[in-house]
Amino acid sequence: FVDAIFNFEDPLMQNKFSIPISYREDNQTIVGAKYNNSAYALEFGAVVYNVDKKQPDDTQRDNGIDAFLYYPFLSKGYWNASSTLSYTKAYSNLYREPLTLSFEILNHKQFGFSKYPNSLNILSLFNTKDRDTNIFGVSYRYEHDIVWQSYIGFKSSYFESNIVNYLKEKGVEIRNTLILLQADLGTVNMPTLKHTYYAKNVKVAELNFKKVFDISSYHYNIPVSLQRESIYIQQRLYDIDFTNNLNKQYHETIVGLEMDILFLHKLTIPLSFEYLYNPDVQDKEQFRILFGGSF
Repeated sequence: FVDAIFNFEDPLMQNKFSIPISYREDNQTIVGAKYNNSAYALEFGAVVYNVDKKQPDDTQRDNGIDAFLYYPFLSKGYWNASSTLSYTKAYSNLYREPLTLSFEILNHKQFGFSKYPNSLNILSLFNTKDRDTNIFGVSYRYEHDIVWQSYIGFKSSYFESNIVNYLKEKGVEIRNTLILLQADLGTVNMPTLKHTYYAKNVKVAELNFKKVFDISSYHYNIPVSLQRESIYIQQRLYDIDFTNNLNKQYHETIVGLEMDILFLHKLTIPLSFEYLYNPDVQDKEQFRILFGGSF
């Protein structure tokens, strides 16, 4: 499958318009429009999108919407803290319409021309309400540079729901989805998963490594150049309690190559190629392309 996003910002970076596009393996094409406004203390935004289905599917909606209010209540030095209230009506569901309140505190350091954060700590908490279902979640993410433009990191997440009902789409949702279009924090994204599942308890652990290479190739006669590249490896473990008596683990490996492509000698757009492997699902090997940029 192929995911792409194009971002457009005003010079003051207070208004941002995005066009996310996704082509899925089930021959669905998803196109959206997203707007963010950060000119005021209380930031807001929304995304709407439509799904072009090659075959009729009565298990999904034909469109979706996400809307949010974002309030950054702390910004001091490298520390930031914020709260977000969001409403999601995803195309991938028929009944699910979660309302989510989340809090996040982070310490972010990125210097010079570093492609990735030199130091990053993020702690997130959320609670989701959907009909009579309550989902609680917490996650922590850590990243740090080491030597020769290399970076290591890990992330751990925990999700718990009071109710599980597959037919009514209740519980912690597990699926592969375009995160750029869906802000439902009660959904766990597993790129190698083909079907959608609902669980009572989900634990996710990830280790990752990145290495940046400054191999460039500039061309003055054509408007496309290569600025720099990076390779990355992600190893994830999903520990899922579907019910109190049914548990299963999934092991997912992602190996990727990202290239910063310079268009028109000014616009830097990342292009990524990813190989995904999961021995615990039906389609053990997958390949995807990610494309996106800001203007």
